[in-house]
Amino acid sequence: MTGTLITVAPAPLAASTPDDPAALAGLVAGARDCQALGARVLRLRHDGDPARCGDLIRALAEQTELMVQVDGALAVEAGAELGGIPMSGSAGAIGAAHTRLRDAAVAAVYQVTAVEQLAAVADLLSSAGLPFGAVHVALQLDESAGPAAVVAAAAALAELPPGAILSAVGVGVTALPVLMTALATGGHLCVGTADTPFYAPDLRAESDMQLVARAVGFARLAQRPPLTNAEARALLGVPARVSTH
Repeated sequence: MTGTLITVAPAPLAASTPDDPAALAGLVAGARDCQALGARVLRLRHDGDPARCGDLIRALAEQTELMVQVDGALAVEAGAELGGIPMSGSAGAIGAAHTRLRDAAVAAVYQVTAVEQLAAVADLLSSAGLPFGAVHVALQLDESAGPAAVVAAAAALAELPPGAILSAVGVGVTALPVLMTALATGGHLCVGTADTPFYAPDLRAESDMQLVARAVGFARLAQRPPLTNAEARALLGVPARVSTH
C-alpha cells in the first residue's frame, strides 16, 4: 500500500468543553472538514469522564468515518477504536494496557518519543504477543531534536519491528523535516494543533484543517496520496464500522 495514513490531533479540549454544545459542534465540524481533505484518524485528547468522551465519540461516528484514538484506559471505557500506549511508562503498566486493549478489540498505538523506545515495543510484542490489529507506532519528536529529527525519524522507520507501521510528527521547527522524512521513507503522518500550533515561525495555524491540507499536499507531491477510509482501516486492521441506521 503506497498511500499515506493521516492522523489529525486537535488541541486538547478545555475542561468546560463537555458542557459546551457549541464547542463540541465546532470540533465535530472541524473533524468532518479534515476528513474531507484526507485525514482518517482523529486523536482525541479528552480529560472528561468516560461517558462524556463516549458521547463525543458517538457524535463523531454519526457525522464522520474517522477512526478515533483516545489515550490510556479511556479508550476502552469510552468505546474508541484506537488506544494510545505511552512507551515511556513502566513495563508493567505498558503490558497491562496492551492486554486490556487487545481483550477489548481496540487497536493499540505505541507512542514513542525516542528511537531507543522502539526496543520496548519489540520486547512487549515478544513477551505479550501481537495486539488487536496492526503494530502501529507513533513517533513524536520535539523541538530539542533540532536538525537531528530527520536522522531520528529515518532511524525509527529502520528499527521498527517486522511488519509494523509508523506515523510521525515533529513539534515546532521539526514539523516539516519530520513530515518530509516520513513521506520519503515510507512512514505516515500525524498533524494538528495539539502538537504543532504554528504553521510557520511566528505564524499560528488557523485551524487543524490548514495543517491537514499541507500534509495532503506534500503526500500528493511524494506520490503517496491519502488513503481512503477503507484502505486506512485495512492498514490498521480495524474492521469496518457497523452502521446502526
